[in-house]
Amino acid sequence: MNAQLTPGLTLLGLGTDKELKERAATDGIDVLALFRVKVSVNRAGIIINDTEADILLVKGTLPEPIGSAVLNNIKVQKDRDAAKSDSKEDSVDKEVKRLFDKVDAKFVMTTMPAALTPELVKAKRVDSQLLIGAIDDPLSVLAEIRFYHRNKLLNDADTAAAFAKVAGAADGKTLLEGKEEDRKKVVEKWLPKS
Repeated sequence: MNAQLTPGLTLLGLGTDKELKERAATDGIDVLALFRVKVSVNRAGIIINDTEADILLVKGTLPEPIGSAVLNNIKVQKDRDAAKSDSKEDSVDKEVKRLFDKVDAKFVMTTMPAALTPELVKAKRVDSQLLIGAIDDPLSVLAEIRFYHRNKLLNDADTAAAFAKVAGAADGKTLLEGKEEDRKKVVEKWLPKS
């Protein structure tokens, strides 16, 4: 079950570490974030959830592993209850920050390749791939188009035309120019229903 969540971010689904790493290699993914979740029910019928995350290179290895501590739902809830009374930092937020401080120290953003020009993006990606046929996942298409626009690889007029094609003229305009609450209303129709 591979699903592109946004340009550069793909959900591979469930599997063992080995299966997910193989799937990531097949799909040309560079970095894999693994979330290991262990769920059990104790004798009192309480659900126990232990979660940890690891960041791995698909090809090669990092000099030192990047991983989180195990977060237990009962401990997190107790910490959150205690934090309300004494203004302590949330343990989940603290662990996510610690994990991404490690990621930020190991991975460096680089500039877009010089060969990636606005003309190339419009002709070879937007017009010939993103906007062709039925659009099954409008949010990922809109996110990618917005990424190109923000990075000056797609001009205002082409961005507006692409948004109109994906979302319709009125909703496309709202997504580009509307107030945040109006944009949220447009996006809600594409979000999974719980």
